[in-house]
Amino acid sequence: GGSRSLELGLITERALFRIGVAASGVAVLVGLVIWAVQGPGILLFGAMGLFAALFYTAPPLRLVARRGLGELLVGLSFGPLMTAGTVFALSGTVRPIDFLLGVPIGLLTAAILWINEVPDTPSDVPTGKLHLVATLGEANARWGYLALLGVAYALLGAAVAFGPLPATVLLAWLTLPVAVYATVILFRHYADRTLVRANAATIGLHLLFGVLSVVGILAGGLPAA
Repeated sequence: GGSRSLELGLITERALFRIGVAASGVAVLVGLVIWAVQGPGILLFGAMGLFAALFYTAPPLRLVARRGLGELLVGLSFGPLMTAGTVFALSGTVRPIDFLLGVPIGLLTAAILWINEVPDTPSDVPTGKLHLVATLGEANARWGYLALLGVAYALLGAAVAFGPLPATVLLAWLTLPVAVYATVILFRHYADRTLVRANAATIGLHLLFGVLSVVGILAGGLPAA
């Protein structure tokens, strides 16, 4: 799975480690600049991000192998943590709605990880990388993917019907045909190479859903408090 850069000898583990450390160092420096402008609250977001970046794969936690904790960590990091952290970096304040906005996006991010784990499962299991797809099995995991997408759309609708989001945010529902396409491909071709179409469609779905959500927010606005 992935780029196979290590397996093909395109980069060494030591060089990859250096890249990771350098990227983390740049992130810390940027965080310090934001701290100087907006206050120390950004440090909490940064600390949570560094925790996720390190312990997703690093021992002793190695959350990627903990039967669902890896998927949860990715969903939280690339969803509520990212949206709320961005709002704080720009404004110096954060509200519950800023976390709420990131939940559907986080679910779709987890869906990207989930569908990529399907073809990787046969090689992941022997190495002890027991993520949730490996735990459920590829066939059963198809329903987990469907649940991630379904909950993302349902939460957005509920946030409009019962919560603070404007109706224009439902522009993101225009991506439903892409979601249906990816799900159909997954259910029919989870065990063969045609699955790559669903992998690509899931990435596109995440992008379009996010862009249309932003357009909807800009068009309808959010409550001041």
